Amino acid sequence: MDDNNRMNFNDKIEVTLTNPQQENYDEISLKEIILVLLKGKRLIIVFTLLITILVFVGSVMGPGLLSDSVGEIKTVITYNGGISADINEIRSPAVLKPVIDNLGLDEYDISVDDLRRNIYFEALIPDRIVEKMAQLKDVKDDEFRIQQLEELSYSASEYIVTLNLDKKLGIDPYKGREVLDAIIRSYEGWYYKEYVNRTVLTNVLSDINMDSYDYPEIIEIFEGQLSTVYSYLNTKIAEDPEFRSSTTGMTFDELRQVVGLVDKIDLSRANAIIGAYNLTKDKDKLLKLYEYQITNYEILNKKKTDEMTIINRMIDTYIKDPSAVIFSSTLNATNGVSLDNEDQYYNSLIKDYTEAGVIAINALNDIEFIKFKINKLSDDEIGSALKQDAVVEVDLLNERINFKLNYWIDQINLTLEEYDYNRFYKSTLRQLTPSESYSVIDTNVKLNTAIGLVLGLMISVFMVFFRSYMKNE
Repeated sequence: MDDNNRMNFNDKIEVTLTNPQQENYDEISLKEIILVLLKGKRLIIVFTLLITILVFVGSVMGPGLLSDSVGEIKTVITYNGGISADINEIRSPAVLKPVIDNLGLDEYDISVDDLRRNIYFEALIPDRIVEKMAQLKDVKDDEFRIQQLEELSYSASEYIVTLNLDKKLGIDPYKGREVLDAIIRSYEGWYYKEYVNRTVLTNVLSDINMDSYDYPEIIEIFEGQLSTVYSYLNTKIAEDPEFRSSTTGMTFDELRQVVGLVDKIDLSRANAIIGAYNLTKDKDKLLKLYEYQITNYEILNKKKTDEMTIINRMIDTYIKDPSAVIFSSTLNATNGVSLDNEDQYYNSLIKDYTEAGVIAINALNDIEFIKFKINKLSDDEIGSALKQDAVVEVDLLNERINFKLNYWIDQINLTLEEYDYNRFYKSTLRQLTPSESYSVIDTNVKLNTAIGLVLGLMISVFMVFFRSYMKNE
């Protein structure tokens, strides 16, 4: 063995140990992230748009598909005039049945119960009550606060009326507004008839058989009915001279004029013919009736004359205050008085005295007129042929008068009904707001869409990074 190649055991041996599991650290740069996003931009855009569209469609259509209602129709009504009513009466069959009939809702298979189940009310609390309750929240004295809350009492006069458009009803919001308006109108009509004492002109002619009365009695019946008509119309003319009915097209003054024509022309002619020809169905019976009327007028005259005497004494002795006395009925100048000291009691005495005097004088005049008719009827020398012609004419006139008065009384009542209803609607029950539709689903579509956009972007970016990672590995 060569000496040079011979190992010297005295030489040092150095051994280097290496770790085969040495860790390799990957370095991630911003550039690589951007490149990955750029490569996956198509996926990011498509997936983000898809998620956003799905969220938007779900926000718009989803709640509607899950809800039992397609919306609500609301309006506000108010009660005035101090009339106490129960708002629940608006759901009564008497109110809802006419709505179903008039709008043909039976074609939608909508019943009274269907409407009643979907009508709700909410009383509006006055601002003063709300403010008072807000102030009491800060009161620390519980006993005082409870006492004040108990004293807070009010009667609700304004209500929100809601019609829920249940899908089972099968009507859209447009039809729903029409239905709720019709319900309010029907309720107004029912409420008007139930609670408001409307004016009605009594027609006594409709229940009278003219054949049962003598000719002069028929004239008195017509005159009595006309007196009632004039009294009603004069009152309404004073209340509202400008009111014109949309139903009859006439004012109260115009109605009075046309009724006055019947009085002045037809009735005056019939009365003149009866008086001129002494027309009667039973002369003896009529004479006894006249005598009875004279007795009644004499009693009335005596009663009112005595009443005047008593009132006259009260006037003569009444002293209004220590410093002055009133004028006596004797008009004695020494009993002077200052008119400034007149009082209500004295004025009522004068009024009663005057009215009694007028009635007493009219009774005497009626007595004289009836005596004139008795004398004329007793000395009747008119031939039967002339009487028969007069009877035919009077019968025709009476039929005409009866027909005209009945017709115009109906027209007056139609006008009165519209007048009273308009006055009632303005002052008693009113619909404050038109019917409006509202969605029952409170969904924030914009917020949900924004959330969908962010969520889609996050998921799509994660998918891009995950795909790149899996590809590299």
